[in-house]
Amino acid sequence: MTTKTQESSTPPIDASLSKGVNYYFQDGKHEIKVFISMVSGKEIIHFDGKEVSNKRSLKTETLHKFTVGKIRYEAEVRVTNIMLGHLDCTIIKDGVHLETSKYSYEKSWKSFAKTFLKTFVIAFAVGFVVGYTLVKFVFNGA
Repeated sequence: MTTKTQESSTPPIDASLSKGVNYYFQDGKHEIKVFISMVSGKEIIHFDGKEVSNKRSLKTETLHKFTVGKIRYEAEVRVTNIMLGHLDCTIIKDGVHLETSKYSYEKSWKSFAKTFLKTFVIAFAVGFVVGYTLVKFVFNGA
């Protein structure tokens, strides 16, 4: 399932639970891409297609520092709500905030509850049939 959450003024984000979250930022002619794996914690920063930072983090906040030419950049990745999959990514250029983009995994709790309930009912029914069969034929037959 691919989810895109953004306002019209924010940079594009493309994301899926299996493929991770990609943030795209523009700094003049330059493109900054921030990749975050929601499974492994891997974070990779690309500047104009070249990898400039690579970390694996299971923390709720990570700071990537890199320099291009004489310009210092920072990319801050922050998990603001781990249960709902809210991630913020901020780009800082020479100590000045450039842009922040927010991502939110939009799977509703209603959908989760429905799936959980179906699984629970099926597991209960299978467990009941297996348990009844074992008691009736295996333990009483001996």
